[in-house]
Amino acid sequence: MVYNLKLIKIVGLKIQVLSILFGIASLHLNAQPNWSVNTASYNLDGSIVVSLKIDEVLSNDTSDIVAAFDAQGNCRGKSNILFDEISNTYISYLTVLGSTYGDELIFKIYDASEDKVYLTSNNPIVFVSNLSIGDLFDPLQLISEKEENLSVNSYLESQFTCFPNPVNKTLFFTCPKNVQVNSIGVFDTSLRLINRFEKEIKEVKLENLEAGVYFLKIETNLGRVVKKIVKN
Repeated sequence: MVYNLKLIKIVGLKIQVLSILFGIASLHLNAQPNWSVNTASYNLDGSIVVSLKIDEVLSNDTSDIVAAFDAQGNCRGKSNILFDEISNTYISYLTVLGSTYGDELIFKIYDASEDKVYLTSNNPIVFVSNLSIGDLFDPLQLISEKEENLSVNSYLESQFTCFPNPVNKTLFFTCPKNVQVNSIGVFDTSLRLINRFEKEIKEVKLENLEAGVYFLKIETNLGRVVKKIVKN
Protein backbone atom coordinates (compact mmCIF):
# COMPACT_ATOMS: atom_id res chain seq x y z
CA MET A 1 0.00 0.00 0.00
CA VAL A 2 2.89 2.34 0.91
CA TYR A 3 4.65 1.35 -2.31
CA ASN A 4 1.58 2.16 -4.36
CA LEU A 5 1.30 5.56 -2.67
CA LYS A 6 4.93 6.36 -3.50
CA LEU A 7 4.39 5.25 -7.08
CA ILE A 8 1.35 7.46 -7.39
CA LYS A 9 3.35 10.44 -6.07
CA ILE A 10 6.20 9.78 -8.53
CA VAL A 11 3.80 9.46 -11.46
CA GLY A 12 2.01 12.64 -10.39
CA LEU A 13 5.32 14.52 -10.18
CA LYS A 14 6.29 13.37 -13.69
CA ILE A 15 2.94 14.52 -15.04
CA GLN A 16 3.46 17.95 -13.45
CA VAL A 17 6.94 18.24 -14.97
CA LEU A 18 5.65 17.22 -18.40
CA SER A 19 2.81 19.74 -18.10
CA ILE A 20 5.29 22.52 -17.30
CA LEU A 21 7.53 21.55 -20.21
CA PHE A 22 4.57 21.36 -22.57
CA GLY A 23 3.40 24.76 -21.37
CA ILE A 24 6.83 26.28 -22.04
CA ALA A 25 6.92 24.75 -25.51
CA SER A 26 3.44 26.04 -26.22
CA LEU A 27 4.42 29.54 -25.18
CA HIS A 28 7.36 29.41 -27.56
CA LEU A 29 5.19 28.26 -30.42
CA ASN A 30 2.61 30.92 -29.72
CA ALA A 31 5.36 33.55 -29.94
CA GLN A 32 5.87 32.87 -33.65
CA PRO A 33 4.94 35.81 -35.88
CA ASN A 34 1.44 35.69 -37.29
CA TRP A 35 2.47 35.73 -40.94
CA SER A 36 -0.30 34.58 -43.27
CA VAL A 37 -0.89 34.97 -47.00
CA ASN A 38 -4.30 35.89 -48.37
CA THR A 39 -4.05 33.69 -51.47
CA ALA A 40 -7.44 34.81 -52.77
CA SER A 41 -6.06 38.32 -53.36
CA TYR A 42 -3.45 37.26 -55.94
CA ASN A 43 -3.47 35.47 -59.28
CA LEU A 44 0.24 35.44 -60.18
CA ASP A 45 3.11 33.60 -58.54
CA GLY A 46 6.87 33.19 -58.63
CA SER A 47 9.44 31.03 -56.88
CA ILE A 48 12.58 31.83 -54.93
CA VAL A 49 15.06 29.31 -53.50
CA VAL A 50 16.78 30.84 -50.48
CA SER A 51 19.20 30.06 -47.69
CA LEU A 52 19.26 32.00 -44.42
CA LYS A 53 22.29 33.54 -42.74
CA ILE A 54 21.48 34.69 -39.22
CA ASP A 55 24.19 36.49 -37.26
CA GLU A 56 26.79 35.33 -39.81
CA VAL A 57 25.76 31.65 -39.41
CA LEU A 58 23.89 29.63 -42.05
CA SER A 59 20.60 28.37 -40.62
CA ASN A 60 20.06 24.63 -40.26
CA ASP A 61 17.00 24.97 -38.05
CA THR A 62 13.89 23.64 -39.78
CA SER A 63 11.77 25.75 -37.43
CA ASP A 64 13.18 28.97 -38.89
CA ILE A 65 10.81 30.82 -41.23
CA VAL A 66 11.36 33.20 -44.14
CA ALA A 67 8.64 35.45 -45.52
CA ALA A 68 8.28 38.05 -48.27
CA PHE A 69 6.36 41.31 -47.77
CA ASP A 70 5.26 44.15 -50.02
CA ALA A 71 5.62 47.86 -49.24
CA GLN A 72 2.23 47.87 -47.48
CA GLY A 73 3.29 45.09 -45.12
CA ASN A 74 1.19 42.34 -46.74
CA CYS A 75 2.74 38.89 -46.55
CA ARG A 76 3.24 37.57 -50.09
CA GLY A 77 4.72 34.20 -49.18
CA LYS A 78 6.34 32.26 -46.36
CA SER A 79 8.16 28.96 -45.89
CA ASN A 80 10.20 26.97 -43.39
CA ILE A 81 13.80 25.89 -43.86
CA LEU A 82 14.30 22.25 -44.85
CA PHE A 83 17.23 19.94 -45.56
CA ASP A 84 17.71 19.10 -49.22
CA GLU A 85 19.52 15.80 -49.74
CA ILE A 86 20.42 16.54 -53.36
CA SER A 87 22.32 19.74 -52.62
CA ASN A 88 23.21 18.63 -49.08
CA THR A 89 22.22 21.98 -47.64
CA TYR A 90 19.42 23.74 -45.78
CA ILE A 91 17.22 25.83 -48.04
CA SER A 92 13.69 27.12 -48.40
CA TYR A 93 11.39 26.94 -51.41
CA LEU A 94 9.53 30.23 -51.18
CA THR A 95 6.49 30.83 -53.38
CA VAL A 96 5.63 34.53 -53.68
CA LEU A 97 2.28 35.82 -54.90
CA GLY A 98 1.17 38.98 -56.66
CA SER A 99 -1.40 40.54 -58.96
CA THR A 100 0.57 43.32 -60.64
CA TYR A 101 4.06 43.76 -62.01
CA GLY A 102 6.55 46.00 -60.24
CA ASP A 103 5.62 45.37 -56.60
CA GLU A 104 8.74 45.63 -54.44
CA LEU A 105 9.21 42.76 -51.99
CA ILE A 106 11.44 42.62 -48.92
CA PHE A 107 12.23 39.67 -46.66
CA LYS A 108 11.96 38.93 -42.96
CA ILE A 109 13.44 36.01 -41.03
CA TYR A 110 12.05 34.35 -37.92
CA ASP A 111 14.80 32.76 -35.82
CA ALA A 112 12.97 30.07 -33.85
CA SER A 113 15.84 29.30 -31.46
CA GLU A 114 16.03 32.95 -30.35
CA ASP A 115 12.34 33.72 -30.91
CA LYS A 116 13.28 36.87 -32.84
CA VAL A 117 12.27 38.49 -36.12
CA TYR A 118 14.97 39.99 -38.32
CA LEU A 119 14.93 42.25 -41.31
CA THR A 120 17.40 41.37 -44.07
CA SER A 121 20.17 43.47 -45.60
CA ASN A 122 19.30 42.23 -49.10
CA ASN A 123 17.99 44.63 -51.71
CA PRO A 124 14.26 44.29 -52.40
CA ILE A 125 13.19 42.25 -55.41
CA VAL A 126 10.64 43.35 -57.98
CA PHE A 127 7.75 40.96 -58.53
CA VAL A 128 6.99 39.74 -62.04
CA SER A 129 4.91 36.81 -63.26
CA ASN A 130 6.81 33.49 -63.34
CA LEU A 131 9.55 35.02 -61.22
CA SER A 132 12.37 32.53 -60.65
CA ILE A 133 15.36 33.32 -58.45
CA GLY A 134 17.96 30.89 -57.09
CA ASP A 135 18.22 27.11 -57.32
CA LEU A 136 19.34 24.11 -55.23
CA PHE A 137 23.03 24.76 -55.75
CA ASP A 138 22.93 28.54 -55.90
CA PRO A 139 20.16 29.79 -53.59
CA LEU A 140 19.54 33.44 -52.88
CA GLN A 141 21.25 34.01 -49.52
CA LEU A 142 19.21 36.18 -47.17
CA ILE A 143 21.30 37.87 -44.49
CA SER A 144 19.82 39.08 -41.21
CA GLU A 145 20.30 42.78 -40.64
CA LYS A 146 18.87 43.60 -37.24
CA GLU A 147 16.16 42.48 -34.88
CA GLU A 148 12.89 44.05 -35.90
CA ASN A 149 10.61 45.79 -33.47
CA LEU A 150 7.27 44.75 -34.96
CA SER A 151 5.25 47.41 -33.18
CA VAL A 152 7.62 50.18 -34.30
CA ASN A 153 7.57 48.90 -37.89
CA SER A 154 3.77 48.81 -37.99
CA TYR A 155 3.68 52.26 -36.40
CA LEU A 156 5.95 53.71 -39.08
CA GLU A 157 4.04 52.10 -41.93
CA SER A 158 0.73 53.43 -40.68
CA GLN A 159 1.89 56.95 -39.74
CA PHE A 160 4.25 57.78 -42.61
CA THR A 161 2.33 59.13 -45.61
CA CYS A 162 3.40 60.52 -48.99
CA PHE A 163 1.18 62.85 -51.01
CA PRO A 164 -0.02 63.53 -53.63
CA ASN A 165 0.23 60.05 -55.10
CA PRO A 166 0.15 59.96 -58.12
CA VAL A 167 2.49 62.96 -58.18
CA ASN A 168 3.36 65.47 -60.91
CA LYS A 169 6.29 67.53 -59.62
CA THR A 170 6.75 67.65 -55.85
CA LEU A 171 6.08 64.90 -53.30
CA PHE A 172 5.43 65.82 -49.68
CA PHE A 173 5.28 63.56 -46.66
CA THR A 174 4.06 63.57 -43.09
CA CYS A 175 5.44 61.60 -40.17
CA PRO A 176 5.19 61.69 -36.35
CA LYS A 177 7.23 64.28 -34.48
CA ASN A 178 9.46 61.62 -32.91
CA VAL A 179 10.50 60.31 -36.35
CA GLN A 180 13.57 61.85 -37.94
CA VAL A 181 14.05 61.29 -41.67
CA ASN A 182 17.74 60.71 -42.38
CA SER A 183 17.61 60.03 -46.12
CA ILE A 184 15.25 59.19 -48.97
CA GLY A 185 16.34 57.12 -51.96
CA VAL A 186 14.29 57.05 -55.16
CA PHE A 187 14.46 53.75 -57.08
CA ASP A 188 12.95 52.61 -60.37
CA THR A 189 11.36 49.17 -60.82
CA SER A 190 14.77 47.71 -61.73
CA LEU A 191 15.99 48.85 -58.29
CA ARG A 192 18.31 51.39 -59.89
CA LEU A 193 18.94 54.37 -57.62
CA ILE A 194 17.63 57.46 -59.41
CA ASN A 195 18.18 60.11 -56.77
CA ARG A 196 18.98 60.48 -53.10
CA PHE A 197 17.93 63.21 -50.68
CA GLU A 198 19.56 63.90 -47.31
CA LYS A 199 19.44 66.43 -44.46
CA GLU A 200 16.39 68.49 -43.49
CA ILE A 201 14.14 66.83 -46.05
CA LYS A 202 10.83 68.63 -46.38
CA GLU A 203 9.85 67.53 -49.87
CA VAL A 204 11.06 65.42 -52.80
CA LYS A 205 11.40 67.02 -56.24
CA LEU A 206 10.38 64.57 -58.98
CA GLU A 207 9.65 66.81 -61.98
CA ASN A 208 12.64 65.41 -63.91
CA LEU A 209 11.45 61.81 -63.69
CA GLU A 210 9.67 60.06 -66.52
CA ALA A 211 6.13 58.84 -65.89
CA GLY A 212 6.01 55.45 -64.21
CA VAL A 213 6.25 53.53 -60.93
CA TYR A 214 8.99 54.31 -58.40
CA PHE A 215 9.88 53.32 -54.86
CA LEU A 216 11.04 55.49 -51.99
CA LYS A 217 13.35 53.89 -49.45
CA ILE A 218 13.07 56.14 -46.41
CA GLU A 219 15.63 55.74 -43.64
CA THR A 220 14.53 57.08 -40.25
CA ASN A 221 15.79 57.01 -36.69
CA LEU A 222 13.23 54.26 -35.96
CA GLY A 223 13.79 52.10 -39.01
CA ARG A 224 13.15 51.85 -42.74
CA VAL A 225 9.94 52.59 -44.62
CA VAL A 226 9.36 51.68 -48.28
CA LYS A 227 6.66 53.53 -50.23
CA LYS A 228 5.43 52.93 -53.78
CA ILE A 229 4.62 56.06 -55.79
CA VAL A 230 3.33 56.79 -59.28
CA LYS A 231 4.77 59.65 -61.32
CA ASN A 232 2.40 61.24 -63.86
